[in-house]
Amino acid sequence: MYLTKEEEKMLEGEYGEATSYVMRILVKLGEAHNAERLVDAKSAHVAGGLFIEEIEWYQKLVKGGARFRCFTTLHPWGVD
Repeated sequence: MYLTKEEEKMLEGEYGEATSYVMRILVKLGEAHNAERLVDAKSAHVAGGLFIEEIEWYQKLVKGGARFRCFTTLHPWGVD
């Protein structure tokens, strides 16, 4: 799968541990689906957080320095 220079830097860890971790997941998914490349996202929606395992996964990403790079909304689970 083709990666841009910036995507390669992300994968190699130059943008932090969390970005490298997520890029490894995206590359594996892309390869599994025979994707030629990644595409830019203009927005994203996070629908997780209902289960404790999801929350722990998000906490791991935040501790690793994760930040969204596009407009992002969050599903309002557990909000009255």
